[in-house]
Amino acid sequence: MFRNKRYHPGASRVLFSLIALLLPLFLFLLSAHPGVAQEPVLPSETPDGEAGLDLFSARCANCHGETGAGDGDLSANLPTPPKDFTDPAYRQTAEPATMYDIITTGNLDVGMPPFGSASSNPIDDTGRWDLVAAVYSLSTPPEAIEQGQAVYESECAACHGDTGMGYGPDAADLATPPADLTQVDYWFNRSNQAVFNTLAPGVVDAHAYELSDDDLWAVVDYARTFSYDYVNSAILSQPIAAGVITGDVLNGTTGMPFIGETVSLRAFTPDLTETMSMSTTVETDGTFRFDLTDVPPDWIYIASVPYGDLSFNSAANQLSHGNSELEMPITVFDSTTDPSAISIAQLHVVLEFTGEDRVRVNELYIINNDSDTVFIGESGTQPRGR
Repeated sequence: MFRNKRYHPGASRVLFSLIALLLPLFLFLLSAHPGVAQEPVLPSETPDGEAGLDLFSARCANCHGETGAGDGDLSANLPTPPKDFTDPAYRQTAEPATMYDIITTGNLDVGMPPFGSASSNPIDDTGRWDLVAAVYSLSTPPEAIEQGQAVYESECAACHGDTGMGYGPDAADLATPPADLTQVDYWFNRSNQAVFNTLAPGVVDAHAYELSDDDLWAVVDYARTFSYDYVNSAILSQPIAAGVITGDVLNGTTGMPFIGETVSLRAFTPDLTETMSMSTTVETDGTFRFDLTDVPPDWIYIASVPYGDLSFNSAANQLSHGNSELEMPITVFDSTTDPSAISIAQLHVVLEFTGEDRVRVNELYIINNDSDTVFIGESGTQPRGR
């Protein structure tokens, strides 16, 4: 049954994959423990749309889709279709407080898991606020921001100031100081619709202008960007101009740097097709470095180094427009034929009823290696023909 008897130390290895079979069970178990609503926490710094989009791609796009249109790969499996963030009606009515709360506590009735403390893999407060900024970035077209900026500079900056803080040259002449549009608590419980309503003629004396509804909606879109860092999501599909991948190579058995060997860097497309390979030499301080230019942002990188008859890899990672530098350390280990450190940590038996009075028995083994060497089998040779 076991095709490969070489087990890396300190790591559990699944000998054959039943992830696709077990994933629905894990999601069911998660849904049995709904999150508890928490008091929203205002962000300690301006929410970052670019960082949020990286998180969105990793944690949300499988349901909501890469562009936020609600068309992710898993969307068809949900009891209710995911929100389409690109629908103009969504960004008109969405409120940051509600968005943050849903991200934090989830809504299991519609298949939305929690990403706060109730999650087995939670996202911190900063990250959840960055996701709010990402959703606004996905839902707000760049042409609306450009139109809104032109309107703001023409009609609003004299009072609210170029930076939105309320220090425009005409602000001192007003009976009521202009709102500071950079404060998230100004926008926290306000939808774009609510702000749009305050711009109607006669609601605020200082708003004595004649603008079309289209211009008013656009200026609200732009004004909200004073409270978060907007990013044009289309830019994220463009090549990364410059990236750096570095790492240390350490012998985990001896604890010494592993120097003078060749490190290979391979890049894969999302469908795991290898698309690039390059190599360099481990320096005398045990480090390596790769400089990349004009690379697609969806490439997945793995660095590897040979040691003996084995190859040791880094963890897989991706560059992004918001993170163009990666550290991808590699640890190599001496080999051993002593099986004493090898143990079966867990055995899962899954019965699958296939019809016609048949049942398929699937066994999922998780193997532990508690030593600081790689077990390569008692014979020391790779089994063949299996």
